[in-house]
Amino acid sequence: MKRFSAFFLLALSAVFSYGASPYGTYETLSRPEKDVFLFDKITDPNINEITYCIAQPEGKSGISDKNLDLHIKAAFKEWTYGMALRIKKEGRQEEFKDLIKILERKIEFKRIYNCDLSNNPKFVQYFPTHKHGQTADINFIEAPKYCQAIHGSSVTTAFFSMQPNVPPYICIAKNIIDVILYAEENRDIPTIITSEEKELVKQIPFLMQKIAYGKYTPREQDLIWKLNKSFFYDDDPTYFSIITHELGHAFALTDQYTSRGEDVLYSSSKTGQGLMMRGYESISCDEVDGIIAKFYKGKNKTFTRFCDENIKIKNGVEVTQKDTPVKLFVGKNSKHISILTPTSPENLTYKEERLIDNKPLNDEIRETLKTLNIDYSKTSPDTLITIYAKGLMKAGNLPSGTWQVNVNLEGKLTLVEVNYNEDGTINSVKQKPLSSDTMAKKIADFKNIDTSKIEKIIDETNPLFRQR
Repeated sequence: MKRFSAFFLLALSAVFSYGASPYGTYETLSRPEKDVFLFDKITDPNINEITYCIAQPEGKSGISDKNLDLHIKAAFKEWTYGMALRIKKEGRQEEFKDLIKILERKIEFKRIYNCDLSNNPKFVQYFPTHKHGQTADINFIEAPKYCQAIHGSSVTTAFFSMQPNVPPYICIAKNIIDVILYAEENRDIPTIITSEEKELVKQIPFLMQKIAYGKYTPREQDLIWKLNKSFFYDDDPTYFSIITHELGHAFALTDQYTSRGEDVLYSSSKTGQGLMMRGYESISCDEVDGIIAKFYKGKNKTFTRFCDENIKIKNGVEVTQKDTPVKLFVGKNSKHISILTPTSPENLTYKEERLIDNKPLNDEIRETLKTLNIDYSKTSPDTLITIYAKGLMKAGNLPSGTWQVNVNLEGKLTLVEVNYNEDGTINSVKQKPLSSDTMAKKIADFKNIDTSKIEKIIDETNPLFRQR
């Protein structure tokens, strides 16, 4: 069975690749297999051990093996024990006692050695002497040249990836600041801070050890993030912040500065301000909302957001009025709006309206035209196309029901009705005539939609992905 072309699922958002709405949870986008995140394993009472492996195939660069291991352990603790601390700090431990019990339970985060990375993209090609080793639940690869090459970008600091037949991994693509080394060697701190904070920096090695291996207090938690922020300059994050951020993806949270990997149903309607938005911030109420929403999804529990007492979340989805605009995406020659249309807790959908306006044909659009049975064989390389599509989406970013796709290819107008099965595969494709006046009115109505109340606006025409 055919699936909806990548154009409709992704081309108007970002190309799918785990990066991570204040909160947002990943859903299956590109394949039918269920994604199993670290959070799924932690909440499984039958699992008492999670394994990880560290690989530095290009040799030690920005950080020692010892300090990298310490950062990883501390970051993992912040997503478990530290998350429970944040819930308790707000006085809501009784409300979420079942989740706190899981976050605080004894689970070993065990390191294994001799990582098996043979199935990672091009790994054997880059490192032909690599030998098969043990398979971990998650791998940490510190290899700037390799990571930049497979990501296709020289500006990427790090990224998280989940792919079929490959254990989840975090790829560190730059030499990052090791705050422990700075503290131990008493180096100058990159940003100007008070003399009192300079003295506190000396506590970093002790604090990191305590967070990684023992119990710690909310004050110590706040202090490590305050000191961590002092080292963030020229957009260069620290190892602690970047590893904690990328582990956030392994706990099923998306980036908040883009729409990549996000399921609109399971994300919030407001812009986040925490670690999944900015690398120098700490885990905040946004991430707490996301973890709680993930845990109670499908459990018929309603709770008030930590970030906004006026918003409630039920079964992982914000409780909204019908036809509530929740996200506006702006790309080059493209735009789409997501509008929540809840009908019942068991049958949640949202409307999508999408426009590609006078955009040159590319491979994704050609693949879409093929799916729609539209002949593009006689078009020239500089041919422009306009496509306006409208329909319903459901959990997992799956199209639902019948989509109306309006196409203008070199003046030839076609209305295509695409009907979908329950699993998001195409059931039927029917073409109908379309007048220029009808298509022009649809596009004009779309452009005139009032988006002034939408708080989440993702503008990818800006290289920094401006988000309001």
